[in-house]
Amino acid sequence: IAAAKLEESQNHHDIVDKIVDKAVKSLAKHDAIVTRDQWLQEAELAESSGAPLTSGAIVKYTVGLGVDPEDRQRTWAEDAKSSLSRGYVATARAILAHSLAAFPSKRSLWLQAVELERKHGTPASLDEVLAAASERLPRAEIFWLLRAKEQWLAGDVDKARKNLT
Repeated sequence: IAAAKLEESQNHHDIVDKIVDKAVKSLAKHDAIVTRDQWLQEAELAESSGAPLTSGAIVKYTVGLGVDPEDRQRTWAEDAKSSLSRGYVATARAILAHSLAAFPSKRSLWLQAVELERKHGTPASLDEVLAAASERLPRAEIFWLLRAKEQWLAGDVDKARKNLT
C-alpha cells in the first residue's frame, strides 16, 4: 500500500492499480488473513493521507471479499454510507462505483451516487453521474429531471431543454 501511495504521489497513476492488485493477490497467496473491514480501513487511511487513487484501488480489489452474493448490494450501500459518515468521500465514491458496475440497473444505488455528488462533488461530476444514470435507466424519469434541473440551476437553460427533448 505504501508503494501505491508513493507512486500516486509521483503522479504515476497507471501503476497504482497494478500495485494494489498484486498486493492483494500476494497476501491471499501466502494465506495472510486481512479482513474486508481491515481493507476498507486501509482505503480510508490512504484517502486521509492524500491518496484517493490508492483508496479506490483498494476498494476495487477488496470490497467483495467475504460478502455473500445475495448481500452485495445492501452491504456495499451500507459501506458507502458508513465511509461517507466518517468523511471519506473518495472511498465512498469508489464503493458506489464498484456497486454500480455490479448492479447497473439498481435505482437506489444511482440515487445514493447522485446524493454523494450533489453534496460532495462538482457540478461536472454530478452531471456525469446523472448522465450515466439516465443512460442505464432510461425509463426512470427522475434522473432526466434532476439533470435538467441541475443544468437549469447552473444557468444552462438550452442544455437542460435539450436533455428533456
